[in-house]
Amino acid sequence: RCAHPLTHFEREVLTHIAVRPGDFEVVKAEDAPIEIHFSGVQPRTAQILQREDASAPWHREEIIVEHSATLGHTFKQVKRPFSYQVQANDGHSRIYRVTVVDPPSIQRLRLHYEYPDYSGLASRVEEEGGDISGLAGTVVNFEISASKALSTAKLIMDDTLSYPARVEDDKAFARLEIEIPGHYHFELTDQKGIGNRDPIRYAVQVIEDGTPQVAITDPGRDMDLPESL
Repeated sequence: RCAHPLTHFEREVLTHIAVRPGDFEVVKAEDAPIEIHFSGVQPRTAQILQREDASAPWHREEIIVEHSATLGHTFKQVKRPFSYQVQANDGHSRIYRVTVVDPPSIQRLRLHYEYPDYSGLASRVEEEGGDISGLAGTVVNFEISASKALSTAKLIMDDTLSYPARVEDDKAFARLEIEIPGHYHFELTDQKGIGNRDPIRYAVQVIEDGTPQVAITDPGRDMDLPESL
């Protein structure tokens, strides 16, 4: 500086800030924790800056550092991607990006019923809802269309029995023979290992098979008929 008095020199930063994990992904609506490490001159407070895109103003949140060199912070229930930076004293971290990933979900559920042979009932397809109702011994074939490509899929019966499903890209296929009433749901895992959240539970109802019943509903009463009838 003395030898080159007209040359610009950057002042050495006294407070250094490191953030882990830096850039990362978080599943939509889940918390995003970070860890902040301070070295050099220890600050009393720090600011966490956050914004969704470069055109938006920074939202600042002040946190107390006290005497800890390492501090944790959590972005609660993240629903949209955003950038963030940590500042304290004369130091600041890089600007990092948090990317939001949607978990897989069921977009369409198609049920194909195959009734027991003795019933004489024809097969049928149901594409609305997911609740099952049929005679004991009815086989239900499931076709699932998911929101993204899958790596695995399972049909879970009564939260205890697990039946693997066959996966083809964003579709899955499963088969279930109903014997007792209960409920079921599907566990989906995408190709990044992210599972579906809060899966819908569907009911399984078993219709008891009884003896045939005959009722004469018309005219439904005793009556006298004239010769013309």
